[in-house]
Amino acid sequence: MKEGENTTNQKETGKDNNKIPALRTFKTDSTEYIKKEKISMLDVAAAGAAKKSLVFLKEQKQNIRSIVLTSAILFIIAGIIITVFLVMKLQKTEQGPAQTLLPKPYISADIEEEVTLDSLKEKINKTLSKNYLLYLAVVKQSEDKKELVATRELFDYFKINPPFGLTDSLEDKFSFVVFKIDKNFPTLIFKTKSFDYTFGAMIKWEESLAQDIFKIFDLKEEKPLNFSFIDKEIESRDVRILYDYSGTPVIVYTFVNRKYLIISSSEDALKEIFTRFSQQQFIND
Repeated sequence: MKEGENTTNQKETGKDNNKIPALRTFKTDSTEYIKKEKISMLDVAAAGAAKKSLVFLKEQKQNIRSIVLTSAILFIIAGIIITVFLVMKLQKTEQGPAQTLLPKPYISADIEEEVTLDSLKEKINKTLSKNYLLYLAVVKQSEDKKELVATRELFDYFKINPPFGLTDSLEDKFSFVVFKIDKNFPTLIFKTKSFDYTFGAMIKWEESLAQDIFKIFDLKEEKPLNFSFIDKEIESRDVRILYDYSGTPVIVYTFVNRKYLIISSSEDALKEIFTRFSQQQFIND
């Protein structure tokens, strides 16, 4: 080969080596791809749209799945709430009307029972063991709960008209107890608001006290009664007593700690009440 030709070829080769390659872009790649695959721009656009549709459908599917899952969870929660509500309602129905916790008697009792005014006489004659004390919580049904009968309601039921102001001087709550000795002896215990007022009213009530209390205690006048009460001391306490002509006490009443009015049909029953009032839990009452 001639030296001149070699020199010329080297120059031309150097020119080719120093040539900067064309910059690739999405547009140029797309153009080359279209030419190579012999497809149109419309086909490319259609393919892009199809891809976007697939992505959209996938997102929609995920959204629907989330909505279904959330709805299922909410449905389960709602079902649990409804079930709990129905169970509670059923239990309430089976248990009957809501019960009110009744207050305890003023003294300790061996037996405690509820009684209505209509069945009070029957309970007074309940069979008891000797020296047992029965507390009768006299109640009434009020809508969906039970309540204690108030002092005024007790008097009204038996058509008793105590002296003016006596009922107002007594608390609404009272205790009705029955103590068994040789037979049952009923006793009423009231709490006073004012000792002086209550004591004065009781003196006035003595004129009809026996007849009125007999109605409540279910007693009958078996023998003629003395005309008036007399004073007597029992266990260092002043007691007012009404005897019949045979010398048997029929009505006794007194006060404990100037706070409690006790009306009974027996001296021995009254002594038992004193004993129970002296128990520790009642010393400061």
